[in-house]
Amino acid sequence: MGRQILAVVAGFFAWTVIWLVAGQVVAAVAPDAFAEDGLTVVSSGILVLFLLVAAVACVVAGWLAALVGRERARRAVMILALVLLVVGLGVELSTWGAAPAWYHLIFLGLLVPLTVAGGNLKRLPA
Repeated sequence: MGRQILAVVAGFFAWTVIWLVAGQVVAAVAPDAFAEDGLTVVSSGILVLFLLVAAVACVVAGWLAALVGRERARRAVMILALVLLVVGLGVELSTWGAAPAWYHLIFLGLLVPLTVAGGNLKRLPA
């Protein structure tokens, strides 16, 4: 049980670090991609870039959760995927006006399958 919790926390932490670092890099490199509020993205290209970052973050997080979870890796990865979905849903709903609906829906749709795919990069025991 303790290893599963550690696996979920490690995966969530990895996802968050990847997302935050990428956001800071984009803000530094392309500050004009955001509106004056610093949250609203005004460039579709940047939104696609953020979707790619989210995809990479999900795969890495799932892989890390599977690695740390060892014999209970499948369960840890599924719990992580659901945690990411619940947190992501809350964040996307709270920032709904900052991006078009297509972005929010694709973002949410990527979380579970790509986290599980990342976990499958390491052979998952039953």
